Amino acid sequence: KTASYKTIMPAAGRARGMFQFFHTNDISLSYLMAFQCITDYTAGTLYALDVNNNTWKTLATGLDPFHMCGEQFGLKIYLVMGSAQPRKWWHGDTSWETILPRLMNKGGIAVNISDGTTPVLTWNLTTTVTSNLNVNSYIGAGYYIRKSSSSSYWDEVKTVSGDGLTITLMTASSDTGASGAGTAQRAALCGAVAGSSPDYPLLVKVWKNKLWMACDMKSESYYSRLYWSVTNDGENWSGTGSGFIDIGDNAGGEIITGLGTLDDYLFIFKDQSYYVYRWTGDLDEPIELVRTFNYGCVSHRTIQNIGGALIYFTGSDLRMTNGNEDKSLSD
Repeated sequence: KTASYKTIMPAAGRARGMFQFFHTNDISLSYLMAFQCITDYTAGTLYALDVNNNTWKTLATGLDPFHMCGEQFGLKIYLVMGSAQPRKWWHGDTSWETILPRLMNKGGIAVNISDGTTPVLTWNLTTTVTSNLNVNSYIGAGYYIRKSSSSSYWDEVKTVSGDGLTITLMTASSDTGASGAGTAQRAALCGAVAGSSPDYPLLVKVWKNKLWMACDMKSESYYSRLYWSVTNDGENWSGTGSGFIDIGDNAGGEIITGLGTLDDYLFIFKDQSYYVYRWTGDLDEPIELVRTFNYGCVSHRTIQNIGGALIYFTGSDLRMTNGNEDKSLSD
C-alpha cells in the first residue's frame, strides 16, 4: 500500500537490491537490508530496517550503483557492489556510515585500544584473552585484535564479558604471552572480505556451508569464473576445500548472470545458457556438471525458489526448472 510504503522507506530512489539478515540467537537484531540509487544512478545508499522499531538506519552511502547482491553467512552479510571488492557487514555495527577503502587481509590502520591507560592483554593459545582493565569502550564483537603491532596474527572477537576483562575469540589464538600494546580495528565489521577472495565479483551465494562468488570483473578472462570458499569460512579462499572453475565457454566475454540453488543442485546462469551442477561433497571437486540448458537469465534478481522448482526470467520468457527439465510458464 502506498501509505505504508511511504512511512517506512528511507528516501526516494531506485531499488537495486533487498535482502534479509536473521540473527540466529537474538531475533531483535534482525534487519531488512535495502539498497537504493538516486535517480541518475550515480551513487547508492545501503539501509537497514530495524524491524522491531520500524526505523531505518543508514549504513553506507556513495556506493557503486551498478549492482547490489547480498547473502547472509553466519552472523555476517557479504555484499558485492558492481566494480567494488566484496565487503562484509557485522550485525552489531549499526553506526556504519561509510564502507572502508579496499583492505588486504584485515588490514587498515590499527589503533591502540588504550586511551590514557594501557590495558595488559594476555593470550594463552586458546579462545580466551584476558585483560587487567575494562576494554568494553575499545573493542567488541567482530573486531580483530592482535598482540602487538609486529604480530602477524589477527584474532576475531566473539564476545567481551560484561566487566570487560575477558575476551572470547572466534577460534583459538596462535599467539601467547602478554602485551601492553594490544591493537584493535573495525575492518571485521565493515571492511573487505579477508583472504584471497575474488577481486570484483558480481554475484554471491551461500550454499552447502560455503560462500560462492562468480563473475569476477577484474578482466574479461574471469567473467565465467566460479569460486568457492573453505567450508564454514567465508574469508578463506586458498585453504583446503576452496577452489574455482570456469563455467562453459568464455568466448566473447559472456558473463555469469545469476546463481541459484535447489537442494543438491547449483544453477549457474549466463545470457543464453545455464549449467546444472550437482553437489558431490568431494574436498577437491565439490560439484560436477550434470546438465546444460540453452536458456539464459537476464538478471540474478529474477531467480526465485518456489516449491520444488527454480523460476527465472530470460528477458522475454518466464521459465521454471528443477535441474532435470525446463519449461516455459507462458505456455
